[in-house]
Amino acid sequence: MTESSVSINAISPSLEDYLEHIYMEQKSAGNVRVKDLSRTMNVRMPSVNNAIRLLKQRGLVKQEPYGNIEMTESGIQLAMHIFERHETLTSFFIKLGISEKIAEQDACSIEHTISEETFSKLADYYKNFMNGEQTSEK
Repeated sequence: MTESSVSINAISPSLEDYLEHIYMEQKSAGNVRVKDLSRTMNVRMPSVNNAIRLLKQRGLVKQEPYGNIEMTESGIQLAMHIFERHETLTSFFIKLGISEKIAEQDACSIEHTISEETFSKLADYYKNFMNGEQTSEK
């Protein structure tokens, strides 16, 4: 599988979580190390190492032994897509009156299973809803 052919369906929900955490950590701290992911995801370092190995095999990250984890261009694109799904779902659920904690948990579960078609329609609906709400508040 080439870097550009990796799709969201090509990796497991667990690997999606790792990719999303790497993306968020890279945005906030710049450097991402195995021990950082172990701490923030509350998993053991061997689990992180295994996930990184699998993400490397799929061309989504690069890492020299004991070095920082770097995302490839396709890894960044996929992580941004996963992150967008998560943020959109969380915001939508909060807007529906669901507590932030539950909205976050549900978004994390649903982001891995929702189809592209359903997510696209939901995101469009949410965007239109928010635009309508903002216009009516003026």
